[in-house]
Amino acid sequence: MKPLILLSASLLLPTVASASQVTAQQGGVARWAEPKASACGFMGERYPAIDGTCFYPVDFQAKTGIHEIALYDEDGVQHLGSLRVLPTDFPEVEIELDDDRLVTLEGEDRTRHGEERQAVLSALSVSADQPQFELPLEGPVASIPASEDDFGSERIFNGKATSHHTGRDAPVSVGTPLHAVADGTVVLAAD
Repeated sequence: MKPLILLSASLLLPTVASASQVTAQQGGVARWAEPKASACGFMGERYPAIDGTCFYPVDFQAKTGIHEIALYDEDGVQHLGSLRVLPTDFPEVEIELDDDRLVTLEGEDRTRHGEERQAVLSALSVSADQPQFELPLEGPVASIPASEDDFGSERIFNGKATSHHTGRDAPVSVGTPLHAVADGTVVLAAD
């Protein structure tokens, strides 16, 4: 009788399948494509897969080393794996501005900065049950000129280290039409 009890108890446990390892740089994205996924798990978050594939975005300040990831297949079976985060040597970019008021915020400028930061953080906190885009994404301009990869760079304004750049600049001419990379909804528009 004991084997029957053990068998029935094991049916109540979550099913976990074989492991996989993927690699990404700090600020990069790792991809786990097999088996076909319905959901993904990383850093305590579970989120939908995109076209049956798990993508794991790695923050540019993420700790290097091994992190646990999960892929949930179409039958709900959890597959555990690991994501190896490799270090990235982000560049320093020195920028000189004529108006130091844009570097050292005081008074009304400091207040406005705080209000704008809160508005941006609030807009970015919106979450969705399903991805709001499909792959592949389109480029924001018809042809992106070659430029330095400044993503993650430490910005030094007038000799003062102030921030890390979390975007990607595209050096295009004034008047060049810019397009959204996918359909979506504008969640914040302000001057």
